[in-house]
Amino acid sequence: MVKVMSVRSPWVICLLVVGVAGAWAQGGPDPVGMLGWDLARAFEELGVPERVEAVRGEEAWQDDVAFVYGEGLVLFFWRERVWQVFVGEGYGGGVAGIEVGMAWEEAEASVEGRLLQEEGEIAVFELPDRGFPVRMQVLRKAGRIEGVYVYRADF
Repeated sequence: MVKVMSVRSPWVICLLVVGVAGAWAQGGPDPVGMLGWDLARAFEELGVPERVEAVRGEEAWQDDVAFVYGEGLVLFFWRERVWQVFVGEGYGGGVAGIEVGMAWEEAEASVEGRLLQEEGEIAVFELPDRGFPVRMQVLRKAGRIEGVYVYRADF
């Protein structure tokens, strides 16, 4: 007789969390490719989020639900689809040729997109079209990449 562990078992949950964290340290899924994911795909690829938050926009229609996967990855949903992804320290993977912690000069030279706007510590790039327009907002601090948002620009 084979004994089957319940998914609710604390040991199974710990192994799943450690497995996801280990995969991220080696580079997780492409954040640009996450745009358009539905809820089922997010759960399938990333598991259950650490927490779920409501994010209030300036207008009522701009409110989002955010799935927070540790400090390094946040998926923003509008209705049932991911429209924006944030990548910060701890994710372990790059976005369109750059990585968090990279020097700005190196990032600017290797980014897979065209610079649209640069103001203070924020730069916005147009990325290759994926059937919808994609933008990337890069946050800098002291000459290094601190975080990256990729988003559908048609929202």
